Amino acid sequence: MNKLAIASIAALAMTAAPAAMAEADTYVSLGYSMYSDDDATLGAGTARFGAFFNEYFGLEGEASVGFDSDDITDAGTGITVNVDLGYQVGGFGVVRFQPAEKLTFMARAGYSMMSIRGASGPVSETFDIDGFAAGLGAQLQVTDRFAIRGDYTRFEADDDVIDGGLNTFTISAVLTLNNN
Repeated sequence: MNKLAIASIAALAMTAAPAAMAEADTYVSLGYSMYSDDDATLGAGTARFGAFFNEYFGLEGEASVGFDSDDITDAGTGITVNVDLGYQVGGFGVVRFQPAEKLTFMARAGYSMMSIRGASGPVSETFDIDGFAAGLGAQLQVTDRFAIRGDYTRFEADDDVIDGGLNTFTISAVLTLNNN
């Protein structure tokens, strides 16, 4: 999808958002995300904002900032590269199902982009990567406004810098802002 189409969809969504948000169940969350592939594991702080427009369907945006890096050593050359996540942002459609009063299962799919930096000695390079992301999760409601959420998201990159994708595990605290 080209960037003009994405920008047009985002502009349309922002004009319709205020009226829809007044009737939506909205929430924010803060948590820890672990991004991993076969070579490295990176940690990040993750913030999310979401809204459910009916019992089952909602939208969610997220942003992460990296703070745990990892070292990768090439077996052939012996060169070690320190890898860290600069940032990650994404937008998702979310479907939820509540089998019990305090338990909710969810699935989400959308688009994500991230910036990963690799450095070895004085040399560093930053890679901007984007692609499809989808995952599953569960949320346990502790009180009427507070919940704990755990989820898994697979990020499929359009670039082979990260060998096709990353597995992301997130645990977060969720605060319900508006529950209609």
